Formats: sequence, structure tokens, C-alpha cells
Amino acid sequence: VIKEGSATTNNKHGIYFLRANNGTIYNNTITIGASIVSYGIILSTSSSYNNVSNNNITIESINGAGIFSTSASSNKIISNWILSNGNSDGIVVFTSTNEILDSNYVEEISTGRAGISLSYSTYLNVTNNTVKWISNGIFSIGQSNQGNHIYKSNQVNSSQSQSYVIYGTTIGNYNQSI
Repeated sequence: VIKEGSATTNNKHGIYFLRANNGTIYNNTITIGASIVSYGIILSTSSSYNNVSNNNITIESINGAGIFSTSASSNKIISNWILSNGNSDGIVVFTSTNEILDSNYVEEISTGRAGISLSYSTYLNVTNNTVKWISNGIFSIGQSNQGNHIYKSNQVNSSQSQSYVIYGTTIGNYNQSI
């Protein structure tokens, strides 16, 4: 169990991989309380071939995320359970390549940003994820995001009247599949 302390600082992170390769982050319970720009798990700057699976993450951060992959490649983010109770994303993939997001469950209790956010990344495989989100379900933005992705068997349930599932495509709410 990893729980952020009572310090009143920002940028609190549960697990931070920086230039880490071939690692495993498995079966952790991570709780990040109210703070600003904090993450449950970060895969950062040239972190490659890591396996992030079976983690239970609760995040209450503002502008944070349960799992954040940035400038990374070839990581597997599989079978994680993420609960956002703040203005945070569930999973963010930013300027990364060859990432696999499979069988993750992402839920939002209060208004957040996106269940799964994919930005300026290439060759992503996003399959079998379940997103229960008040705001945007799966949100993809950026020139390099066009094409080169696999989206299959994802379930998005949004109570918002419009839920962005893929940037440029808006679908109605409740139980959409892509």
C-alpha cells in the first residue's frame, strides 16, 4: 500500500519510473490525496518495456492522473483499476509510442478531464478498456495521433450529453463501444 503523506506540497507521486526499462509495477494500492499535479504512477523520459498491471489507484489531485506515460515507449498498461475523485485524468499517454492499454477500468466520481487521454503519441493499442466518466471518455488529440492506432472493444459510459470518444468524433452518452 502506497499512500501519500500529509505534507502540503504538490507534485506527489506514488511510483515514478525515470529512464527505467524492463520493470514491473504490479499489484499495488496507491492513494494520492488532494494536491496539484500529482500522479499515481509515472513512466517518464525513455522508460521502455515496463509492465504496469493489477494496480488499484485512487487519485484526488487537480491536474494529475492515475497513470501518466510521457516520452516513453513500448510499455504495457494492463488490468489496472483507477478511481478519480478530483479534476484528474484516469490514464494519460503523452508523446509516447507503441504503448498497450488493455483491460483497464477507469471511473470518475466528480467532474474530471478524460478517462483515457492520448496526446501526440503514435502506434497505440487501446483495447478492452472500460471507462465510466462524467466528462470525456477516450480523448485523442494531436497531429501525430491520426492513424497508427488500434481501438477495439472499449466500453465508454458517460453521463455527459456529449462524450468525446475520439477527437473529431462525438457520440451520444451511455454505453458506447468503439
